[in-house]
Amino acid sequence: MKKIAALIVLLIAVLVGVVYAAGSLIESPAVFAGQTVKKITLTWTGDAANGTVPATVVTPLNGYLLRVVTRPHVNSTIQPEDNYDLTLTEHTNGSLDLFNGMGMNRDTANAEQFMPHHNNGTINVYPVFSAAPLTLTHTNSSVVLATGAIDLYVEVSK
Repeated sequence: MKKIAALIVLLIAVLVGVVYAAGSLIESPAVFAGQTVKKITLTWTGDAANGTVPATVVTPLNGYLLRVVTRPHVNSTIQPEDNYDLTLTEHTNGSLDLFNGMGMNRDTANAEQFMPHHNNGTINVYPVFSAAPLTLTHTNSSVVLATGAIDLYVEVSK
């Protein structure tokens, strides 16, 4: 019972931090039991003064990025500006965008998904592998205290 109470208190503290933090991003990884796929949720909140979200260093994926889901207004009714943009860039490869431009023009009201890929000049290659440090950049939204989340589904390297 003490563990449940502690978990509830922790959850409330995290949610309050997400809703009221100014220009923040929180990373929450979860590994599915018995699976080689992990889900990393990046939850963001627009700054209280100007709505911006700072570029944030994200833990290396150490695997293949299979699917990305973007969800606006998580834990809030405040929506980001329509057609906001997201990039996930590698530090070691000249700021290569792992989303390959598919993180652009995200919807303000609906969850959207895409499968990141790169083009080798002839065909699209799925999925994208990364083990480098990453930076998530959120641009083109200036709505004060807008919220959202990005779910990254990663097949873990063996």
